[in-house]
Amino acid sequence: MWDIEWSNGSSETLRIPINLERSLSIVAGRMVSLFFALTLTMMYLNQSCSAKSLPSISPEKNGLVANSWRSLQNSEDEKDNLICLSTDCVKAAASLINNMDESVDPCDDFYQFACGNFIKNTILNDGENARNSFFEIDDAIIHQKRIIVTKPIQPDELRPFKMMKLLFKSCMDQEKLGLGPIKEMLKSIGGWPVLEAERWNESKFTWMDSMYKLQGVAYFIELMVAPDKNVKENIL
Repeated sequence: MWDIEWSNGSSETLRIPINLERSLSIVAGRMVSLFFALTLTMMYLNQSCSAKSLPSISPEKNGLVANSWRSLQNSEDEKDNLICLSTDCVKAAASLINNMDESVDPCDDFYQFACGNFIKNTILNDGENARNSFFEIDDAIIHQKRIIVTKPIQPDELRPFKMMKLLFKSCMDQEKLGLGPIKEMLKSIGGWPVLEAERWNESKFTWMDSMYKLQGVAYFIELMVAPDKNVKENIL
C-alpha cells in the first residue's frame, strides 16, 4: 500500500492511504451523478404534469371519464355473471320466497320467517302425517316419470325406453289382465292362505323357498308400520 505523507509545517504528519482516497473520490462522483439524475427526473415530471399533458376529462372515447365508466361497467358485468338468472334458478328462488313469511322478524323466529308460508299453505294428503320440501320434489319427479313412460313409443326410440314403456303398459293394463298374473305368482311361491282358505296346504309351504322365489320377481309384499288415514293412529 502506498501512502501520501502531508505535513503542516509542524511536527505533526498525516498519512492518508491511497486506496481510501480512491474510495472517497468514487463516492463523491456517484453522489454528483445521482444529483444530476434526480434533477433531470424532477424536470421531466414537472413537464409531464403541465396542462398540455393532463389526460382529457371529456366524455370522449379515450377520455378519463369514458375509461372510468367502462371500468365501472365491466365491474357490474362481472357481478351480474355471478348471479344465476336461468329459468331453473329463478323458479328455485321464487319457491323459496313463496315459502317465507316475511311478516315475521327473523331475529325473533327464523324458522317461521323461512318456512312459515309453507306450513300455512301445505295440506297433508290422506295417509300422510308429515310433509316437507322433499315430498314436493318426489311428487314432481313421479309426475315427470309418468309423463315419460306413458308417451307413445316412437319408431326411432332406443330399445331400453321401448322395453320400459311396454313393461309399464302391461302392468297398468288391469282391465285386460285382471287378477290372473298375481294369482299365478302367489301359487308359484306356495300359495296364500288368505286367498285359498281351507284349500291351502301348509305342508307344501316353506318360508325359505318362498323368500328365494320372491327374490326372483322382487318383493311385492312389504311389512311395515304405516300411518292410518286417521293420522293419530298407525297400522301394520
